[in-house]
Amino acid sequence: MIRKIAEGGFFELVLVFCYRVWYDSCEILGKKEERNFMEKKTALSEEKKQWLIVAAIMLVGILVRLLFVGRYPAGLNQDEASAGYDAFAVLNYGIDRNGIHNPMHLIAWGSGQNMAYSWLCMPFIALFGLSAVTVRVPMAIVGSISVALFYFFLKNIRGGDKRLVYLGTFLFAVFPWHIMKSRWGLESNLFPDLILWGVVLLSFFLKNRKGIFLYLGYFLFGFSAYAYGSAYCFLPFFVLPLTVYLYCTKRAELRQLFLAMLILAVVVLPVLVFLFINTFDYPQIDLGLFTIPRLYANRHTEMASVFSGDFLAKSWRNFTGALKILAVQDDGLPWNAIRYFGLTYPITLPLTLWGLFVSLRNFRRRNETGGEFLMDFWLLSSVVLLFVVEPNINRINIIMIPWMYYTAVGTTELARNIRGGVRTAAAVYGVFFLLFVGTYFTRYQATIGYSFFEGLGDAIVHSSQENASRIYVTDNVNQPYIFALFYNRTDPNLYRDTVQYKSQYAAFEEIAGFDKYVFGIPETIDPTENAVYVFGWQESSQFPETEFEITQWGRYSVAVPKRK
Repeated sequence: MIRKIAEGGFFELVLVFCYRVWYDSCEILGKKEERNFMEKKTALSEEKKQWLIVAAIMLVGILVRLLFVGRYPAGLNQDEASAGYDAFAVLNYGIDRNGIHNPMHLIAWGSGQNMAYSWLCMPFIALFGLSAVTVRVPMAIVGSISVALFYFFLKNIRGGDKRLVYLGTFLFAVFPWHIMKSRWGLESNLFPDLILWGVVLLSFFLKNRKGIFLYLGYFLFGFSAYAYGSAYCFLPFFVLPLTVYLYCTKRAELRQLFLAMLILAVVVLPVLVFLFINTFDYPQIDLGLFTIPRLYANRHTEMASVFSGDFLAKSWRNFTGALKILAVQDDGLPWNAIRYFGLTYPITLPLTLWGLFVSLRNFRRRNETGGEFLMDFWLLSSVVLLFVVEPNINRINIIMIPWMYYTAVGTTELARNIRGGVRTAAAVYGVFFLLFVGTYFTRYQATIGYSFFEGLGDAIVHSSQENASRIYVTDNVNQPYIFALFYNRTDPNLYRDTVQYKSQYAAFEEIAGFDKYVFGIPETIDPTENAVYVFGWQESSQFPETEFEITQWGRYSVAVPKRK
C-alpha cells in the first residue's frame, strides 16, 4: 500500500477501499435486512396467531348465541310475544295494541314495557315478518357484538396483559348467563349490553382522547333508559360520579363532558317526562312524532317503595337476597340459570372475589390512559340497585358484566402464577362449557318448555285454520291473548274494536276475548257449537277422543268436535 502511494496510485487505492467498504456494507445490510425480514415474519406470524385465537373465540361466542335461536328455548315467552307484537303493530299500523300512536314506552299489560327492544326488532320484522326468530335474533346479535366489544375493552385497558385479554374474552363468550339471556327477547336483558357498549366507547376515548367516543358512550347510557326501568336508579349513580372523576383526573375536558351530559340529557328527556306524567297522574302527551303515554298502573313506584315504611329492613332484605343469588348462582327462574352450571359456573365465586380484591386494591395505581376504573364505577353503582329492588337476575342483571369481568381478572391472576395456568384454566372452563351446551340443547328444553309455552303458537295457528266461529284457548297460560295476536299477526284495530275484558286498567289486565277468540275453556262443552279448543294437559279430560279429533303440538293440543 505504501508503495502504491509512493508510486502515485493513491486514487486507485481510495477506489479499492471504497469498493471494499461498499461490498462489506452491502453484505452486512443484506444480513440485517434478512434478519429484519425474519423478525417481521415472526411478528406477523404471532399477530396472525393472536387474531386466529380471537376469531375462534368470536366464532364460538356467535354460534352459541345465534344457532337455532328460534327453536331453543322451545316456544315463546309472553314478554317476548308482547314486545314482538307491539313492534309489529307500530311498524305496520302506527299504533300499539292499546291504540297509542308511536309510543316511547309501551303500556303492554297495563303496567308498562320498555320500548327499546321493540325498536330493535322492527327492522327484522319488516324484512322477514313476525316470528320467534325475528323477535330473538336482535338479542342474539346484541350478545354476539358484546363478545367482540368486551375483547376491545380488555385490549384498551389492559392491552399489555395478553393473558387477561384472551382468557377474559373466552370466559365472556362461554359464561352461561350471557349465553342464555342472549337467546330470548326479554327487554330487560338489553340493558347491561347497552351499558357495556357505552363503557367500551369510553375506553376508546381514554385511549385516543377523541371526543366522538365520549359522546357516543353517553348517548348509549341515555338510550339504556329505554331498555329497562332499573336504569332510572342506576344511571344517576353511575354517570354523575364517573363524569366528576373524568374531570378531576383530567381524563376529559370540561367542554367535552358538558357536551356529553347535554347529549345524555336530551336523550333521556322523554323518559323524565314519562316518569313525571306517571308519578303525578298527568294525561299522556301526543307530540305528533311519538306519544308519551300514561300507564294504567305504575310499577316504577316499586323501586321507590323501599324508601317507605321500614326502609332499613326492606333494603337489607333486598341486598342480602341479591348476594345470595350471586353466591349460589341461581334465582330459581329456569330462564336465568341451569342447575349445576349457574351464572358463571360453580367454581368461580372465589375467583370473582379475588379479582374484585385485586382490582379495587390497585384502584389508585391506574395509569393515565387506563380505563379499568370504568368497571369499578359500574360495580359500585350496581350495588345501589341491590338495595332498591326485590332481587332476581332479570332485575339486578346490571351487575353481571362487572361480575364476569372480575371473575376473568381473578382467574387470570391465579393462572399466571401456575405453569401452563392459562391453558389449564381455558381447558377447565372449556369442559364446563361443553357440558353446559350439551345440557342446554337437550334435556334443559324439557324444563324451559313449560315457561315458554312450547307448542302453543302452533296450536293457535292450527286452530285458526279450522272453519270455526269460535276458538277457545286455555287460560292456564300467562296472558294467552298475546299469543293469539302474535301468531295470527292480528290488526291492532281489529283487536281494539272487539276486545272484551275480565279486568281493565290494572297492572296486569285480563282479556276475556277478542274477535272469535275466547280465553278459558268452558266447564261444560257444547258439542253442537261450531268451535275448536286449544287446551293444555290440565283440561285433557274434557276432550275424549271418541268425541273429538285431537292434534297435539308440544305441550298443547287442538280439539275439533267430530261431526256425526
